[in-house]
Amino acid sequence: MIRSISTALVAIAIAGGCSKKEETPSVAPAASSAVSSAAPAPSPSASASAPVAVEASVSAPAAESASAAPVAAASASGSAKTAKTFACGGGDKPKCPVQNWMNGTMKPAMTSGEPEKVAALLRKIAGMAPASYVGWAKIANDAAAAVEAKKDVSAAKPSCTKCHEQFKKRWKAEDRDRPL
Repeated sequence: MIRSISTALVAIAIAGGCSKKEETPSVAPAASSAVSSAAPAPSPSASASAPVAVEASVSAPAAESASAAPVAAASASGSAKTAKTFACGGGDKPKCPVQNWMNGTMKPAMTSGEPEKVAALLRKIAGMAPASYVGWAKIANDAAAAVEAKKDVSAAKPSCTKCHEQFKKRWKAEDRDRPL
């Protein structure tokens, strides 16, 4: 997101949105209009990164700015991060490791009504947390503590919901094939 906003700001500066005039010839009108029409308008929330991008484009020599125009146009034209494809987790594909573990281990434990077993599995889930998933381990450990304190597996449900709401979509998009 920040990269596309920076690209848009560079494109705007190249197209003449910058107030500083340079001594060397500017980009040809056809190239600058293509860039400005392909670049999305920056959103107000991008104001923190705007000065850096504009300063960088102003201080660049004209030749470098001219060569940046096709790159800016290509970047602004939709080279968004492509979705990762997986060999597991949908349709006729085999289940992914965590999906398989949740269905084969966690669900049966939850339906067993054995709080000790569920608490132990929740602590195991806490240990599965990738470093970049901040809060995962705490949510799972809090669920285990609630199950142990109440001696009731249903005490885990609010934490399960919270964890799934916070991490499931990202996990499925980025890490679903990650081994346990």
